[in-house]
Amino acid sequence: MGFGFSILGKFFRLGFEPIVTTFNTLINDFIREHKEVDAAALFNEMMEGGICKPDVVTFNVLANGYCLKGNNTGPIQLLKKMEESDYRPDIVVYNTIIHSLCKDTLVVDALNLFSEMTSKGIAPNVITYTSFIHGFCKVGNWKEATRLLNEMVCPELKKLNIREMEEKGCSSDGCTYNK
Repeated sequence: MGFGFSILGKFFRLGFEPIVTTFNTLINDFIREHKEVDAAALFNEMMEGGICKPDVVTFNVLANGYCLKGNNTGPIQLLKKMEESDYRPDIVVYNTIIHSLCKDTLVVDALNLFSEMTSKGIAPNVITYTSFIHGFCKVGNWKEATRLLNEMVCPELKKLNIREMEEKGCSSDGCTYNK
């Protein structure tokens, strides 16, 4: 981190303006160094009109950091902040939060977020389905996990088994089977 800030200081001294990717890297490094407060402070500075505005990746990096620390409230608040600030959450942000909620057996909360996501026209993908399959398995709801596995990726193939799905070009991935 010290070296990163040293480079950032040199940017300023040379008259360069860092881009959002620079700040995303610093926020990610703060998270990895267990300095979530510093990551949030840098993010807030960006939101308040600092040197550059955050992008959807910035939100996702911070949301992922919160999720990795077992904090499921922070990412949901970030999602609301995104929407209030006219940023459009993408599938990556939703999947990050849904995965964390399902991992922590908060499947009902994940389903609520899923409804919100799909109502905004964001379609689920293999990661979304795999997260839910994992969540339903963790809470012992094998029937729903199996139903989702059959529905995964291609909703029109709900009644087909995995082999038939793959023959139709809608294959799951290794992660799905491991859950």
